Amino acid sequence: MVPPVMTGRTRPVREGYSVALVMAGLPSDVADLIAGERVTSLSRARQQYIGRIEDGEVKLALRRTVEAVGKTIEREALELSAASIGGFAYMLQLVGYFMWEEAWTSQVITAEDARRGIAEAREDFRRGVLEATVREMSEKDLAFALAMLDDSDGSRLVDIAARMDVTNGYASTYKRRLLKQGVARERPGGRLDFDTSLLREYLDEFYTE
Repeated sequence: MVPPVMTGRTRPVREGYSVALVMAGLPSDVADLIAGERVTSLSRARQQYIGRIEDGEVKLALRRTVEAVGKTIEREALELSAASIGGFAYMLQLVGYFMWEEAWTSQVITAEDARRGIAEAREDFRRGVLEATVREMSEKDLAFALAMLDDSDGSRLVDIAARMDVTNGYASTYKRRLLKQGVARERPGGRLDFDTSLLREYLDEFYTE
C-alpha cells in the first residue's frame, strides 16, 4: 500500500506543494517501513512524533466531536475517558469509538456508557497492540521490561541491570531496543517508564507469578 502512495507523491512535490503523510502503527513496524529499500523517501523525510496528549486536550477533542453532531457528554464520562486514555493517541480513538457505540441511540453519553466503552477499548488494545508488541520482543527485551515492574516511579538503568544480573553496558543495548520499539520512554533525568501504563498492567497480569 505505501510504495504506490509514495510514488504518487512525487508529482505534487515537483509542482512545489508540501506533502505530509500521517501513519499509525506499532513503532517497530513503522521503523521497519521507514528503513525499507522501496520507500527511501520516508527515511529522508522529516519525522514528527505526536507524543502524549494532555488530558485537557483529550477531553476537549471528545467533547467537540460529540457536540458537533448535536449530542452531549457528561462531565464524569469525560473524566473517566481521559483517565483511561492516559494521553495515548490510539486509545483516544478506541475509547471514543466504543463509547459512541454504547450511546448510539441516545443523545447523551453517560458515565456508564464511558465505563462500558473503556472496558471494550482496553480489551481491543490488549489484543491488537499489547499482545503483538510482546510477541515481537526477544527474550532479553522481555526480561528488561519485566525488570522495570518493580519501580513505581520510573526505573534506573543500574537497577534494571542488577535485576537482570548483567552489566550496565549490556542492559543499555536493550534499553535502546525498547525505546525504539515504543515499549519504554525516557523521562527527564534519565529514568525509564513504560510508554503506556496498559503495557505495565498487561505484563504484571500475564508474565509474573
